[in-house]
Amino acid sequence: MTRQIDGLRTNVYRKAPPAHILLCIFICLTLVLLLAGCGGGSPETKAATTEKVMTTTAEPTPLPPTETTDGQSPETTVGPLTGELEITLNYKHIDDIASNQYAVWIEDSDGNMVRTLYVTSFTADGGWEFREDSLTVWVERAGMGSDDAPDIDAFSGATPKSGPQSYRWDCTDEEGQPVPAGEYHFFVDATIFWEDAALFEGTIELGDEEVTAVAEPAFTNDEAAASDMITDVVAVYRP
Repeated sequence: MTRQIDGLRTNVYRKAPPAHILLCIFICLTLVLLLAGCGGGSPETKAATTEKVMTTTAEPTPLPPTETTDGQSPETTVGPLTGELEITLNYKHIDDIASNQYAVWIEDSDGNMVRTLYVTSFTADGGWEFREDSLTVWVERAGMGSDDAPDIDAFSGATPKSGPQSYRWDCTDEEGQPVPAGEYHFFVDATIFWEDAALFEGTIELGDEEVTAVAEPAFTNDEAAASDMITDVVAVYRP
């Protein structure tokens, strides 16, 4: 057997195969190549190729938006205020009884009392107890007569002379702690004559910029609306 194979190899190298044999070999090789192309390779090769294509062409999944609190962006921080709010008004003295009483104060956006800046001493010293028409709005919101009533010595004062008046707030609460930036409301409650009264209210946004706001009045009756005891209530915040 070995000798025959060696002889066969010697004959192959010594003499070229006939043309029809070469043609058959060429046809066979062509068929093999065609079958290989149609089959697409082994299952493992197909899986790897498919996975590669999917990885390459798949679009990235967008991340959900970051949730925020109270409409603020994630980068925004609400720090304590360091500026000053000034409230100005014009006061005109009335020569009559049961009059010339007013109070100035600040509330937060939820309606909580933050700080009383000024109240006429008659009402603050107990006048509200026997004259029920005296500064009714301020008396209620300040909690006068309750365990949470403020220290009136910190803000009460004599009725001023006629003319421009100014009241400043250092943006701290009644405990002396700085308050955060945000929306605040400023008020002036005025007793004009017995039940004739006016309430001025303004809203102001306190933050990093200087801002001005004008208070709008509401009156208990036409007589109060005709009075000019308190006019031109304006707040200016300077950071």
